[in-house]
Amino acid sequence: MPTGHFHVAYNFGAPYFLKRDIKLNKIPESLFMGPFKEPMIVAYSDSVKQIGLAFTPLGFYTFFDKIPNFFNEMAMDISNVEMFYDLNHMIYALFIDHDEGSEEINRIIDQIEAYFLETLNHKDISLEIGEMMSYINSHEGQIDVTQMAAYFSYSVSGLKRRFKKYFFMSPKAYSNIIKFRFAMADETPQSYFYDQAHFIKNVKKYTTLNPGELSETDALTLLQMLE
Repeated sequence: MPTGHFHVAYNFGAPYFLKRDIKLNKIPESLFMGPFKEPMIVAYSDSVKQIGLAFTPLGFYTFFDKIPNFFNEMAMDISNVEMFYDLNHMIYALFIDHDEGSEEINRIIDQIEAYFLETLNHKDISLEIGEMMSYINSHEGQIDVTQMAAYFSYSVSGLKRRFKKYFFMSPKAYSNIIKFRFAMADETPQSYFYDQAHFIKNVKKYTTLNPGELSETDALTLLQMLE
């Protein structure tokens, strides 16, 4: 489901597929996917052995030097993309002949965390992204684009162009995702929407399910994904 995050994932098990309409498209073993606006269905054919990394826009630009201008809401093969070379090399080195078990998984997580702590890149670009994210989060996603543009000293069209360059979607589309995240973590999620119909429409939009179809397990999984 949409979370507003950038995604990098590596698969070491059986092939898995992105389902769109009735078609199954094989997902690359090393993939990048930027923020997307609609739920995506992933079909697994057999055993699962993969690792996925999710970055907020601010986190992504902090760790990487470039904006991945090849993004188009599809799963992109990054096995030979220069900006991901070091990360790819590190991940594959960790997973070659690694042992199974929780201790080994924890060791891998610790090494990945150490890698990112060592490769922090503090850039001026991160400041504006961070401020935009903070603005939207402080309003819990309930923003007025005209007011946001004035706050950052942009015209509305200028803000939209600048925002799309960093987030790959409009300020309104991104803020709607953030609003949904806040709503689903709230005891009264309906309060974030105009009426019950609008609430049901958004749950269906972002999860493909109606509120009544979400089991307690589904709800917990959803909240974990949105954290």
